[in-house]
Amino acid sequence: RIELGKSLNTDEAAAMGGVYQAAALSKGYRVKKFIVKDANQYPINVQFERHADPTAENSEPKLIDRTLFQRNNLYPNRKVMTFNRHTDDFSFDVRYGDLSFLSDTDKRSLGKTDLLRINVGGARKAYEKHQDTSESKGVKAHFQLDDNSLLVLDRVEFVFERKETEAERTNATKDEDESTLSKLGSKISSFFSSSGASSSENDTNNTTNSTEETVPTNTTETTNDEQTAKPVDEKEGANATDNTTTTTTTTTTAPPLKTITIREPLEFTVEILDYADPTLEARANSMKK
Repeated sequence: RIELGKSLNTDEAAAMGGVYQAAALSKGYRVKKFIVKDANQYPINVQFERHADPTAENSEPKLIDRTLFQRNNLYPNRKVMTFNRHTDDFSFDVRYGDLSFLSDTDKRSLGKTDLLRINVGGARKAYEKHQDTSESKGVKAHFQLDDNSLLVLDRVEFVFERKETEAERTNATKDEDESTLSKLGSKISSFFSSSGASSSENDTNNTTNSTEETVPTNTTETTNDEQTAKPVDEKEGANATDNTTTTTTTTTTAPPLKTITIREPLEFTVEILDYADPTLEARANSMKK
């Protein structure tokens, strides 16, 4: 309920808004919280040729056009495009999508509508490496619209999935047990070291010796031996047999095998189909001017 300022012109108001937004985005200033949502103005599509399915009859390559970022998508934003049937090196184009909402004048002002051509390499090599042991989950291209609403291709990777083997499960369980024991041991040692820090060296040695004498494992083993050596009555023996039988009948099912995801990074090159960036010489001349 603060009265709006009436002494600012429209261009000054826009400049002040830009200053406050820049201060809010930076970490060196504190400003009153306000929300600014930025949205891209034009839809961005990915156009690629879908490879023919070798298992299907009369299957031919087909040109596919899919929307990556819709019009008025908020940014910064991230999207992943998956190419399921591609096992060889391939290329795809990035361009503006449906621009029917623009007038003819706006379309002429926009100019070029093709943005990028991406050439992906190494797909065949990665596929042959894992085709016998894993299931292909496609080639995934990770895009983002950055803070400036510029399209950036972060990475391209070939993703595979397979079930873990019994040997891998055993090794993983062994590693987890060893890790747990090491953490427990370090925690116990740190506890006793901290408790004996204020006492003398002799007190520390005594504490260590008493700890070794009262290890729970030795006590448990001794108790079991005593119980085994005790004579038992017939009724007690019957009860013990029943309990043993009950324990034997309970079965534990092993957990299902985990799914292991393998990501093979692929090489890619980007060709600019839009207006090229200015050269270093042109930039220097602009700065000088």
